[in-house]
Amino acid sequence: MEVNGYAIEPGSNLFAANLSSAELNNAPLRSAILCSASLQGATLEGATLCAADMRQAILTDASFEKAQLAGANMSSSFLYRANLTEADLRDVLLGEAELGEAVLRRADLRGADMRDSKLEGAVFTGADLDDTRLEGAVYTDDTLFPAGFDPAKAGMIHA
Repeated sequence: MEVNGYAIEPGSNLFAANLSSAELNNAPLRSAILCSASLQGATLEGATLCAADMRQAILTDASFEKAQLAGANMSSSFLYRANLTEADLRDVLLGEAELGEAVLRRADLRGADMRDSKLEGAVFTGADLDDTRLEGAVYTDDTLFPAGFDPAKAGMIHA
């Protein structure tokens, strides 16, 4: 599969690639390098991005609905308004990521590291946050959590 001249396959080196608004549904990108890539507004529904390196990627308004992202490194990425509904985010590194207004309904975040991330207005309803590291993550009154979740107990900061 090729998109915008880039090979879309497991292990692809897409460092700083411009894939804005690309249609990448069900794309096989396991272990791909997407550091500093722009996927703004891209559609990656059902895509496989397990163990992908997505540090500092621009993922604003991207859709990862039902995507497989287990073990991916998304540290310091921009996921503002991203749709991660029902995504597999187990053991994902999201430290210092920007997830303002992101939708993570029914996402599996078990074991994810979200320390120091920005979660203003994010939606976590129905998400599995068991063993998720959230110390220092910033949330607001508009941030929606699963029933019974206590952000203060998780070490989060209210802004």
